[in-house]
Amino acid sequence: MLILQSLLIYGFIIWVMTYNANSVLKRRFIPQNFKQFIMDRNVFIPVLVFCFFASIRWGVGVDCNSYMVSFYDISRTSSLDKGEFLFTGIQRIIRELHLSHVPFFFTLAILQIGFVYYG
Repeated sequence: MLILQSLLIYGFIIWVMTYNANSVLKRRFIPQNFKQFIMDRNVFIPVLVFCFFASIRWGVGVDCNSYMVSFYDISRTSSLDKGEFLFTGIQRIIRELHLSHVPFFFTLAILQIGFVYYG
């Protein structure tokens, strides 16, 4: 059952991203500024879909649960020791806002995919 679920979810993500990339290519879209880039639906929708599924994941890979544990128990994280100040800063801000791990994962995902799309 998990294999079918994974195929459906990842297949959907691949389809959304491929469809929107094809639409951008057909339109020959070249943004003139950052706002125009971000507000284009063929950029905004696949980024949103990717971030949504990245933020609600549970038990995906070996790192998902360890990130969740380190989010809720900040004393167990060693990211500051490794020099990951931005990661720890985002984690602390979202914790201080009393939010769950879902917005934390969403923020990390938007940083990851946002730079890839903008590049």
